[in-house]
Amino acid sequence: MNSDKKRTAELETKVIRVKSLFGKSLDKIEDLTHRKNSRNSLVSLSKDENKPLKNQSLRTKFSKKPGGQPGQEGTPLKMVENPDQIINHKPDFCNCCGNDLSDKPEELVLKRQVVDIPVIFPNYTEHRIIKKTCFCGHQNKSIFSENVKATISYGDY
Repeated sequence: MNSDKKRTAELETKVIRVKSLFGKSLDKIEDLTHRKNSRNSLVSLSKDENKPLKNQSLRTKFSKKPGGQPGQEGTPLKMVENPDQIINHKPDFCNCCGNDLSDKPEELVLKRQVVDIPVIFPNYTEHRIIKKTCFCGHQNKSIFSENVKATISYGDY
């Protein structure tokens, strides 16, 4: 009988400890689920508790180093034979003595090409509905094509 009382006391102690841990866990869950941050309230970004450090990258770590991998065949830009524009950079004076070099023979030493992508400008197309009146007096109106759905919109491309 004595061992039963001892066992009961141990179990009661364990129940009290489990209830305490359970209560603390509920408090922690409540705190984590209702924490205010810049995403769910007007708290500023600088006040966020779990914000990343300024020098900490948000990118996930990969086993490969950045850049081209060993064995990868690159596809570099290729120079064109006839560029749209050629700019010759000629020395006018000698860097050593300062003599005029304008009448001296020239020799191509090195060339480089720069590729410029032109700026894209929008092309506006206005679609108009025209009305014509028949000899019988009936007024006929055309309709917009299927791709013209609003007063102004982006094209199909």
